[in-house]
Order: sequence, then C-alpha cells, then structure tokens
Amino acid sequence: MVKSKPKVVHYWLAELVDPETPITLSDEHTDYEWGGLEATKALSGFEDMNICLDSAESFLSSRR
Repeated sequence: MVKSKPKVVHYWLAELVDPETPITLSDEHTDYEWGGLEATKALSGFEDMNICLDSAESFLSSRR
C-alpha cells in the first residue's frame, strides 16, 4: 500500500546482449548489480518474485 492505495508494479523482461553497454541510472536509483538467477532470487526475498524470475529464465532459455 502506498498512501492507502494498492501499489502496482510493472516488470519488463529484458536480456542483456552486450555486457559492455554503459548503465545509466535515474535519480530514483543509487546502484545496480548484475547477478545470476540464484543470486538474484536470494536477494529478492519474495517467493512470488522468485517464481517470476524462474519463469523469465525458462522463457529466455527456450529462445536461445
């Protein structure tokens, strides 16, 4: 809840093609970190996010 209203979050699936691409952070961010699937799931701490990450990995793997 944000200000007594349900919070809506949109996630966009993307795959890094060129790891040399510079990262530009917005003023809403202070840092970023690249991590593998298991490391990212450990950081998330939310089962529903981990299910989403597993689904994304499965989808991307099927397209390789």
